Amino acid sequence: MLEAVSVKLTDVFVRKQIIAAQQRPVFEYGFMLTISTLLCVLSILLIAFLCGSLAAGILFLAVFMPLRSCCGGYHCKTYGACFVVTNLVFSAYLFLLNWSFFTLPEQILPAIAAALALSSAGLIFKFAPVLHKNNPQTKAQQRAARKRARLLASCFTFVLLIGICFSHMLHVSKYYFFAMALTMAVVAAMMCMVLVKERRDKHG
Repeated sequence: MLEAVSVKLTDVFVRKQIIAAQQRPVFEYGFMLTISTLLCVLSILLIAFLCGSLAAGILFLAVFMPLRSCCGGYHCKTYGACFVVTNLVFSAYLFLLNWSFFTLPEQILPAIAAALALSSAGLIFKFAPVLHKNNPQTKAQQRAARKRARLLASCFTFVLLIGICFSHMLHVSKYYFFAMALTMAVVAAMMCMVLVKERRDKHG
C-alpha cells in the first residue's frame, strides 16, 4: 500500500510537470521514506500518549532519530517490518524506562544513566556507522555519518551528565536524563546486532 501511494503521488508530480519523468525513482523512494517515517513517529507518539508518557516519547524521537540516521545498525528488509520493529523497540524501551525509574532505588539511577550513556557513546565513537546490507553507503557518506554520530553522541552525553549533576538546580526530573541514556543504549544495541552477526558469519 505504501508503494502504491508513493507511485500515485509521483504520478501527480510528473503529470503537473513538477518533476521530470527521469526523476520518478528518486521521488518514489523519497515519498515512501517520508510516509513510513511519519507513520512511525505518529505511532510512537500515540503509544506514548496512551501510556501517559508523551514527554518520554518526544525525547526518544529527539535522540533516537538523529543518532539512528548516522550510526546505522540493523535495518529491516521492508517498510512494514520496519514499522512493526520500531514500535516494538519503543514499547520495550518505554516499559524498561518506567520499570527502572519507578522500581530501582533513586540513588543508583544517575550512575546507571551515566554508565549507559558513556558506554553507548564509546561504541558509537568506535564503530559508527555500522553498515547493513539493507542500507549501503558510499565512503564519503560513511565519513560524514561518522562525524555526525560522534558529534551527536558527545552532545547528548554532555547534556545528560550535566543534567544529572545539576537536576535539582535545573528543576528537571532525572527521569528525562535516564530516558536519554536508555535511548542512546537502544541505538548502540541496534549497532551491536549487526556487529555480532558479522562476527559470527566471519568465524563461522
